[in-house]
Amino acid sequence: MNCESIKKLMPIYLEGELQPQESKEVKDHLASCLLCQKEISAFERSWDMLDEIADIEPAPDYVSRFWTELSLRTPWHEAILKNLSAGLSKRPLVPVLATTCIMIIVGFLSIQNYFNGRLSDEGLAHLNEGYFEMVANMELIEHYEIIEDIDFLVDLEVIENLDVLEGEA
Repeated sequence: MNCESIKKLMPIYLEGELQPQESKEVKDHLASCLLCQKEISAFERSWDMLDEIADIEPAPDYVSRFWTELSLRTPWHEAILKNLSAGLSKRPLVPVLATTCIMIIVGFLSIQNYFNGRLSDEGLAHLNEGYFEMVANMELIEHYEIIEDIDFLVDLEVIENLDVLEGEA
């Protein structure tokens, strides 16, 4: 047997409730393993200390008093509701609670607006150059009716080919 299985059997071994074969295996292991010897001696010391504690006998009517007192107690949720309703019935407390609720709602909405605005500012960081080029050319888009008739792609090809033509000359 290994140390882990012996440690599981130690309390049962100390009680003397192991089968004779298992008890022999535990004894053999304890004879050869120092760690398990220390562990079983710690168990024995713990049991000895527990034996030194005097038994306490409750009063004869303890059980009946316990159950009577327990039955007279109100459940925790009923106690909370009772205290809450008693607190709300007081007149000065109502304006304070109303003001607190309004402040919580306003604070929540302010925080929500702050983070929404912050996210929209951070949203510009992921835009690529194509979006910025489109924004830069907004003036051209406003005058689209004028530009619509121009054969832009043909003119663009001519401009691109000017460099090639100048290189050949």
